[in-house]
Amino acid sequence: MASFFTITLGGVVSFLGELGKEVQLGGSVSLFFLIIAVTMAIVRPLSGRIFDSKGHKVILYPAIVSGIIGLCLLAATQDIWTLLLAGVFYGIAYGTITPILQTLAVSFVSKEKQGTANAMFFSFMDLGMAIGSISLGVLASYTGYRLMYGYSIVCLVVLLVTYIFLFLRHKRAVNAMDKVS
Repeated sequence: MASFFTITLGGVVSFLGELGKEVQLGGSVSLFFLIIAVTMAIVRPLSGRIFDSKGHKVILYPAIVSGIIGLCLLAATQDIWTLLLAGVFYGIAYGTITPILQTLAVSFVSKEKQGTANAMFFSFMDLGMAIGSISLGVLASYTGYRLMYGYSIVCLVVLLVTYIFLFLRHKRAVNAMDKVS
């Protein structure tokens, strides 16, 4: 699941400057990353508290939707304000999805395997970044950068569907175990 999110991140990190050139925003593109950083600094503690009190399902669905909105705004970017608003929504997603997925990866294994789970999580994040940088770059060469961000929304939809499938399956398995007991 981490790879699906970081495929989009690979496109954001690698090609936002090119999007800025495509829509004539020039050097203002760097403000997008400042907005993401500030948003993440605000969102991480809040999402952590919500996660601790209500669980991952309550916070992950809105975070994925926020990422989809951020990518939609990037695809529609015509001016600096749309770009900065995209940074807010994508920052909410990045600041929430990454720690939740990392926590889930570590929590579903035994104590002895938590280091391995953590390493695998970061390896899959790196893999997603690499796949995103290459595949979205190829896509952008055919479609342009705005459409590339629009198409990358598919990765977040796949993340959402995968998450739903895995946790519905997990819930069914837990319910089946309860019935056996």
